[in-house]
Amino acid sequence: MSDKISTGSSLIFYTGKNYAGTAKSVSHGITGVLAANTTSWNEQSVAMSAMQVFISSSVNTGDTSVVYLGHQEEMVTVSQSDLTLLYPSSDQFPLNYLGLDPVQAVVVWLEVDAAQAAPNAVASNALVGASPTTITTLSLPGRPGLLGCVAKIGGSSVIANCAYGDYNTADGTVAWEGTGTLILEYTGGSITLINDGGFPEGWTFSDPQLQGDGSWAVTLNGGSASDTISTVAANPGSITDDGISASVITARVVDGHGQPAGGVTVSWSSSLGSVSPQSSETGADGTATTTLTDVDAPGMATVTVAITGSSETVDVTVADSAANAPMKVYFIDNTSPPDGRNRISAYCNELLSVKVTVDGQAEFVGGDGTKTYATTLSPYGPNIINLVDSVVELVNVTVTPDDTTASPVSASMAFVQPLDVGYHNKISFNQNIPADGITYCSLKVYGTNGGTLSIGIKLGGSAHFAETLEKEWYIADYTGGYCTAQVKIVDLVAETVPVTVTINDDNKTVIDINFDSLDPKYM
Repeated sequence: MSDKISTGSSLIFYTGKNYAGTAKSVSHGITGVLAANTTSWNEQSVAMSAMQVFISSSVNTGDTSVVYLGHQEEMVTVSQSDLTLLYPSSDQFPLNYLGLDPVQAVVVWLEVDAAQAAPNAVASNALVGASPTTITTLSLPGRPGLLGCVAKIGGSSVIANCAYGDYNTADGTVAWEGTGTLILEYTGGSITLINDGGFPEGWTFSDPQLQGDGSWAVTLNGGSASDTISTVAANPGSITDDGISASVITARVVDGHGQPAGGVTVSWSSSLGSVSPQSSETGADGTATTTLTDVDAPGMATVTVAITGSSETVDVTVADSAANAPMKVYFIDNTSPPDGRNRISAYCNELLSVKVTVDGQAEFVGGDGTKTYATTLSPYGPNIINLVDSVVELVNVTVTPDDTTASPVSASMAFVQPLDVGYHNKISFNQNIPADGITYCSLKVYGTNGGTLSIGIKLGGSAHFAETLEKEWYIADYTGGYCTAQVKIVDLVAETVPVTVTINDDNKTVIDINFDSLDPKYM
């Protein structure tokens, strides 16, 4: 073996451009640092005759944080007066050189298909034939790297210890997974390859093929890349939150060769609303679909489609269906039979005729029938409709506009047992009142054992009594009557109001009353 230059051959580096500065003669198998970075070049030009120089970025399989996005490996076969022009990017440094004499050794490249399934990166650590030098090189998908250099002596061989791993095309790092061994042998003027094992199952290496420049190339066949989601689209791109309007989401899945992939299970999810189905399978054309709907939750819905190893998203605008609705209805409930009243508080932007119906044993107060109430809503609301019930139950109430282009509004209303606060005393109160300062919560205190009572009511938050604008109410020595006290409470702020009820100065109970946000479109 020799690290000398063949007769008539030369390889000379210069510290300056245009072959100026200090000259350095490099023989076969000699390595060095060409440049540490874009501004620090040890050698800036090279002259050669019957020699070649292999230029490469550094490889470190012991450090998974190294970025190889700009990794370089190439053979320079003619003199270069300005090497800095060949490598302008900062992400490929440091750059190293290796002197090669094509008379003494032959170069073998390893090609990895751009659609190679992971693992898809191979780092070869091998002796440079006809020299004592060992180098580490890297082959990436679609970017051939040096597999080895074999001495041109019959029977000579080079052992390439090959680390393999998964190349991340996004950040340029490699997650190294294992090591295999290849043996390159020079026999009868040709290169043969022996796979000594250690590689992932299914990996095969082609026989070395002679290239036009005298080098040889080996191709790795490790299988096609995993299926990926090529497109995802929403039609239409916007819906309303009425639970009826829908957007069909379509995803297309392709294989490693860009062809439609059928029979692939696709999972669907959304940040807003709901999708159905949540799992589907691609057809022969590689597409799968789901449907997005939404109820009372306007905003931006991000729909995610996922398969093994790949996911994509698409955004769908969800508009507030109430923005175009003729009315807004609030259902005030939680009162106690038989004398307590639940209420409907309805707002609209124009005169609107409606019919209201209720099931169960509940009845309307002052309507044209016990189970049906027809009225015309005024844009100067709120429009209050009262209901009573003789039993504790949950009833369903529907408000249907006569205008058939407008959607009905339905909700459940609870008639409940009054709250027992001890000493035969009970409290009844409404919930879910719009914070309009008009629609009120009716709070009643029941003294069911007769006798004399003193009652105090104190309101928290921004709530106040409807008639007095005060926040505290007190009555002393009240005698007789089943319903001992009744007050009306209103609020202009959407909040949960703590209400303290004190009976006979020592029986204190705190309840929470909810006031809902008033839709500004109907104010």
